[in-house]
Amino acid sequence: MPSIRQPMPDSLCDSSSTSKRCRTFRRGGGDRTSFFGYRAERVYQHLDDPDASLGEARRVLRPGGRIVLIDQDWDAFVMDSADPALTREVVRAFSNSIVDGRAGLKHRERLLEAGFSDVMIEAEAVPIDDYEFFAPVLAAIAGAASESLEAESIERWLDDQHGRGRSGRFLALMTHVLASATSP
Repeated sequence: MPSIRQPMPDSLCDSSSTSKRCRTFRRGGGDRTSFFGYRAERVYQHLDDPDASLGEARRVLRPGGRIVLIDQDWDAFVMDSADPALTREVVRAFSNSIVDGRAGLKHRERLLEAGFSDVMIEAEAVPIDDYEFFAPVLAAIAGAASESLEAESIERWLDDQHGRGRSGRFLALMTHVLASATSP
């Protein structure tokens, strides 16, 4: 699979809020077919209009140019826990709090709909066992879940994860979806 190593335009994200929102990528102007490659990692899950951004990517890619999209599928995020049903509820609430928590899973369909060819999909479950590294993400997950679940349940869930971290038993698997395609 070709590697894309060109610098990409900055995303238009508002990082001042806890729920990171991004506007549609619109370069405007610029020549059609001016790029050999386009890469967006962990961006499309935050876009309000991903199809418009994908259309702009297609517009600026040269024929035969490659596009690479990488996003999580937060519904496919799993964690070991004492209460698997509660963990699924917490993770689903977090996934639902993101503009498109299942963006990674949708990349293939979006690329095909936008007219790209040679669409290839790879998925990887990334093991995370470093609790200290992942603790800030757990806090964000719990914060999003607090919108729909009882505080006592969230506290019990966080206590379980913290205990797993202290005892070296913390484990989560994050699914990354990599989609690549060729511009017509």
